[in-house]
Parts: sequence; structure tokens; C-alpha cells
Amino acid sequence: MKRVVFFGSIGLARKCLEEIVIGQDIELLGVCCSPIISGWREDESVYSYCESNNIPILTFDEVEDLSPDIGFSVRYDKIIPEKVIYSFKQGIFNTHGGILPEYRGSYCNINALINNEEEYGVTLHYISKGVDVGDVVAIKKVKITEDDTGFTLYKKSEQLCYDVLRENIQDILNDTNKRIPQEDLIQSGHSFGTYYAKSTLEKKSIGLENLKDSMNIVRAFDSPYHEPAYTEVEGKKIYLRVSYGPSVSNN
Repeated sequence: MKRVVFFGSIGLARKCLEEIVIGQDIELLGVCCSPIISGWREDESVYSYCESNNIPILTFDEVEDLSPDIGFSVRYDKIIPEKVIYSFKQGIFNTHGGILPEYRGSYCNINALINNEEEYGVTLHYISKGVDVGDVVAIKKVKITEDDTGFTLYKKSEQLCYDVLRENIQDILNDTNKRIPQEDLIQSGHSFGTYYAKSTLEKKSIGLENLKDSMNIVRAFDSPYHEPAYTEVEGKKIYLRVSYGPSVSNN
């Protein structure tokens, strides 16, 4: 029986923990998670679920001392220290919201639209030192439609993350999963790039002279819950949307 630690905080992570991980023949040692404070996430968090079900909430030091077999990470928002990563006998497996190695880092859904990609997807990969550079286990993709926005791609990525973990967890537990070094993918012709939050969010400011050529940027930042793309006139922001929802929130 494999000894497992789970990493994740948001509702998607709770769903994966409850519906996929706990149902396996494993010993769940505990979970690394944080309370969720959000103006738009309404589904139950991992933290709340663990408190209600008496599942240990662990610190990184406690994880290292446990010498576990396998870790599963679902949209976990903390950087796991290298010493913790290598305390796992088989490693930590992460669901990343982008296609690797092309889309490492954050806001991959937004950058896929800005870059006019035809497909978007998620990757199940090993966590290693570095930003999303670990070996690839599996990739799941969807076509980007004309109606997609950054928000709709994010919601699609949640289902893809759930599916890619569900489809591969048994092979991981049996230590028979695929493992493709990203360097092999790059050498076979795949591009690679890393996207960061600050540089991505700077793209939402559109000059008036560029408005007619910026529809992909408008689509990328269109969300019912976050500040959309904008242009400025006389120092005032004019928000740009392709759809309408609840009032804009900066939370």
C-alpha cells in the first residue's frame, strides 16, 4: 500500500482528493493546504474538507519526516522546497494548467489565447527543481473555440486536470506510468516558454491605437470575476469585454 501526501487548496483539489485519491488502495498520510479566501470560489476547499473529515493538515517539515511514497498536487499555490520534493520515493505528480514544455509558469490559459493557439490543455508531470520542467506523464487537450475566453479555458482546464489525474492514477500507484523528459520533447521539435504573472497582467493594458488588433487580448482577460483588459482615456480606464457577468472584482 502506497503512502501518499496530497497538495492543494481550491475546490478542484478537494474534488480530486475526495473522488479520485481517497478511493484508491493507499494510506493517506495527510494534506498540505491553506484556507481559501476568495470573492468568487464557492465550492468547498481542501482545508475545510480535511477539518470536517479529520484528515491531518501537514507542514512541509512534517512531510519530509514522513518519507512518503507518492505526492499528488492539484493547482497547489505554494512552492514545494527541494528537500521535500526529494523525500518522496516515487516523486510528486502535479496537474499543470498548460501544455508542457510550451507553456510553463502561470496564466497559461490567458497566454494561449493571446498567442492565437488552436489548442489548450493541461499536463500531468513530475515536480522537480525549476518551474514546470519535470518529466511529463500525460497531456490532455481541447480545441479553442471562437467563443472561448480566458475564464472559459480556465474552467475547461479544471475538468481536464480532474480527468488526467483520474486516468493515470492507477499507473502511478503501480509505478508503471509513462515518463517523458521535457528535453526529449524539445529536441523533437516542441517549443518551450515560461510565463509569469506580472508580465502577463501587463498585457491587459491596450493602447487606443492598437484596439482593432487586440481582440485576442480582450478575450484572454475576459472574466466575470477579475479585472478585464482595458484602454485609458485621459487617465481613466475603460474596460473591454466580449461578454458580461457579475460586477468586476479585484479579489
